[in-house]
Amino acid sequence: MSRIKTGVEISQLLEISRNRNRPKKDDPFESVPLEHGMTMYIDTRVGFNKVKPMQSMLLGYQHGQYLILSTPRIDGMPIKYNETNLVNVYFIHNRTVFSFKSKVMRFLGPPFYLTIFQSPDALEETPLRSSSRIQVGIPFDRANGDPEREFIINLSATGALLKLSSKMPINSDISLSFFLPNGVAVNDIDCTVKRVDMSGGRMLAGVEFDDQHDDYPAIQRYMNFVMGAMEIKDKGFEEATARNKKKPEVVRKFG
Repeated sequence: MSRIKTGVEISQLLEISRNRNRPKKDDPFESVPLEHGMTMYIDTRVGFNKVKPMQSMLLGYQHGQYLILSTPRIDGMPIKYNETNLVNVYFIHNRTVFSFKSKVMRFLGPPFYLTIFQSPDALEETPLRSSSRIQVGIPFDRANGDPEREFIINLSATGALLKLSSKMPINSDISLSFFLPNGVAVNDIDCTVKRVDMSGGRMLAGVEFDDQHDDYPAIQRYMNFVMGAMEIKDKGFEEATARNKKKPEVVRKFG
């Protein structure tokens, strides 16, 4: 039976980790405010070819050296990392998704459930497109709802427009479960009703997602992927149109 490590031993382990990794010259977090207790997400394999963002918490860090995160658990068991592979970690700050790839330096099991990640070399920034919406037709489940008559009409990074079978008061709460078009499940995400409207005999409700829910980042990533693909498509169409305009007109003479 393994012995529980003391606080002194944990400090020694951290010191060893610091000595193994000299401070980097460029720290990607210099311009990003890291705060103890802030929510982070770790991409975790939960099935065959299925990855889900699991919520974690920043417990400590040393600029240019390491970050200490709580280890997410599934059914009470801590998730397992492949120490030879880089792990995707990201967090949301000021309506921007910051993501990075990092290597696991050390894992501490019960009762601490801590993981020490190596400080990354680079940090990617992706602004959330909260105003951009896409038309969808996604059925959803909710308490006291009617899944055969209710569905998501359009989706954005921060909320959705719903068709409901019954009226709901503004500022009321609702929990939704649905599948994104890419097959990723969103389970019981809390929403707040911000707008209610009757249109063509349909009861519509605009809702805002809870940004602290475990599946919230999955919605951000899907929306940013779709909007990025749409921008590439629009750019390609504009370039093709411009090329066609530059082509000289061909005049055919007959006779």
